[in-house]
Amino acid sequence: MAAMYAFGRWRALILRSDQLRYLTTLIFPLAAMLVPLGTLYILEEHVRVSGTALVVISYALWLIFMLGLIVVLLGAGNRVAALIIALPWIQPHGLDAQWVRLICRVVSIVASVLVFLEGGQRFGIPLATLITSAGVGGLAVALAAQDTLKNVFGSIMVTLDKPYKVGERIVAKGYDGFVEQIGLRSTKLRLLTGHQVSIPNDDMARTDIKNIGRRPHIRGTANIQIPSHTPVAKVKRALEIMRGAIEGHEGMKEEFPPRVFLRDINDTSMGIVVFYWYHPPDYWSYLAFTERLNIRVMEQFELEQIPFSRPALTVRMAGNNEELGTS
Repeated sequence: MAAMYAFGRWRALILRSDQLRYLTTLIFPLAAMLVPLGTLYILEEHVRVSGTALVVISYALWLIFMLGLIVVLLGAGNRVAALIIALPWIQPHGLDAQWVRLICRVVSIVASVLVFLEGGQRFGIPLATLITSAGVGGLAVALAAQDTLKNVFGSIMVTLDKPYKVGERIVAKGYDGFVEQIGLRSTKLRLLTGHQVSIPNDDMARTDIKNIGRRPHIRGTANIQIPSHTPVAKVKRALEIMRGAIEGHEGMKEEFPPRVFLRDINDTSMGIVVFYWYHPPDYWSYLAFTERLNIRVMEQFELEQIPFSRPALTVRMAGNNEELGTS
């Protein structure tokens, strides 16, 4: 049933899209391929053309047929790939779709080369000469496309390792953004600023990638500073307020309870450090919760007359190594 449902969705998608119109573009090369065969059959069986005229016409018709077949094979690779990519479970902008396009294109090129070799023999060109020509051409293409081949191998590594996929937010090579497209040559990121950046897959396969889109939670931290001369009773009350405000908070899981500690004591201030984990990792919901938590803590500190410590100001004098610290 699931397979029938998926096939029905795929068929509806094909009918609604331009795929059928895309397939009809093969009609002309198909006609260019089949018409010479029909013409040759008529000349040999009904018109009774013979001699040099038949040889010349036959060579011309076979040449047209071979060229038409090569065009059909090359075009069919792209169209078959488009039909496969239209399947519901394939991401059109993902790397899987790019590999489908590449494999179909390679298969169509190989088939076209075989047709070229077979056609060349029909026209009397030695097979060794044809293979040598194809080999020299392939070597020239390989030398000219070294960087492209490096990126293709990088794409293979990305495919095997799967460090990211389309739609996930990642940080790579100093860029922070959402994966918009994974191609065979490069990966496109839509940065948080709105700009788009393309990073070669060879670099993506060798660099460190931070996948923010796969984090299970968002860890929040806070460091609350109160003056060092605050009475111990008020310090304890500040800890109680923080623990009460964060206990059983929104987005908490039992295995990730919040933590509140008095961590820092120095001559100007004391620091209360807070750790909490928000689930699921929805950044905007996390910010809204953090805002409500901060306001609640500020209100209770004000009610209990617990002051916040002012940050220390450090002044550096030019030509003087002394630092003046004020609170």
